[in-house]
Amino acid sequence: MSTVYGRRIKQLSRTIQDNLGDMTKVTEEKLNGLKTIQSFAQQTKVVHEYNQEIKKIFNSSMLEGKLSGIYFSGNGFLGNVTMIGLLVIGTNFIGRGDISIGDLSSFMMYAVYTGSSVFGLGNFYTELMKGIGAAERIFELIELKPKITTSLGEKVKDLTEGDIKFSNIRFNYPSRSDTPVFNNLNLGIKRGEHVCIVGPSGSGKSTISQLLLRFYDPISGGVTVNNHDIKDLNLNFYRSLIGYVQQEPLLFSGTIRENITFGVKDASDEEIAYAAKLSNAYDFIMEFPDGFDTYIGPSSTGSAQLSGGQKQRISLARTLIKHPKILVLDEATSALDSHLEEVVMRNLSQLSREKTGEITILLIAHRLSTIKNSERIIVLNNHGEVVEDGYFSVLYSDPDIGFVFFAAIWGVVVYGPVTSWVQLSHAPAARARALAPSGARLVPVAGGIRITARG
Repeated sequence: MSTVYGRRIKQLSRTIQDNLGDMTKVTEEKLNGLKTIQSFAQQTKVVHEYNQEIKKIFNSSMLEGKLSGIYFSGNGFLGNVTMIGLLVIGTNFIGRGDISIGDLSSFMMYAVYTGSSVFGLGNFYTELMKGIGAAERIFELIELKPKITTSLGEKVKDLTEGDIKFSNIRFNYPSRSDTPVFNNLNLGIKRGEHVCIVGPSGSGKSTISQLLLRFYDPISGGVTVNNHDIKDLNLNFYRSLIGYVQQEPLLFSGTIRENITFGVKDASDEEIAYAAKLSNAYDFIMEFPDGFDTYIGPSSTGSAQLSGGQKQRISLARTLIKHPKILVLDEATSALDSHLEEVVMRNLSQLSREKTGEITILLIAHRLSTIKNSERIIVLNNHGEVVEDGYFSVLYSDPDIGFVFFAAIWGVVVYGPVTSWVQLSHAPAARARALAPSGARLVPVAGGIRITARG
């Protein structure tokens, strides 16, 4: 009986833990998206979805309670019936003179002790199965072996003194195995270059940065830095040489100082201030009463609330204070207005000039104001192919290249969903089709091509 109950309670404990995980996921997601939910007036729907998760846990817990009630009451009933049976039989034996009252009393006492021990072992087994069922997910995580290890490999001192090369890269994300991002990407970035990668959404711009930091491994091909395959490197050491700023930066609960010095705990006040000035964050930080000691975090804690642009600038300062040899900015200034972005890009350009050949800057951007500050432009089409590569002034001024089309059609000049059409004076139709995002309609007209982008 204990074996059957133990197996069932093990499965049920796993189910309860799964339901708790689902409820936690829904709770976090809905609370983080509270403003979106309210803006669509979907509070009732969201509460209903949350109630469904609560009901799953309630039903699972009720089933566990019923099974426990049946098991323990059944055990107790069998134990009591057994004791009464022994007492009746023992009384008959006493009446026939086969045993004495003392013998029966001793036997009953031994039976109680033995029964209690057996009952305790049964309870122990069922509780053990319950714990194993609840801990199975933890055991799975413990036994899970990462495909990419971070602490093993070489630590190459002159790693950043050479070029970055992407050679014959084939890649697709594990969750989208039928959608290739790159089929045969070949790309080289020289040491100290200021490069900007542009292209439509989904063309693989951010994927290049993911591969460079080895968050993923390509299916075939390889990424090398100074002729060292990054698969052979100690990732913790390698990533310590790279500065990476995402479009949606994550700031931790704590002070602004703690966030900026996240990767460099022993940074001085002068280094913190310098990094903040480079990222154009110093002025707004000093406007807070506590300056760098201002606490930031959830609104419920009463801490300072930052705009998207302010978060991006603090995230950029957190990266710059590391003095990275390779700086990767994945639309890191997308939340800034044109003036603030210009200041940030001017500071980065000045930093690049001051440390000529020491810092390689890789930008991923859509804005023309960001792109034009780069030395070299690499244009990807929506198939992840490099279709243009050269200086901004050359690409932008030559109508045969089609970069003018790219700049207008993908929101570098025109922001938001593009519903207007752009006419190219001399761009070949084949080139325009190669650069056009999926869903764009190309119509030949006198002197060029009319492209209607469906936004």
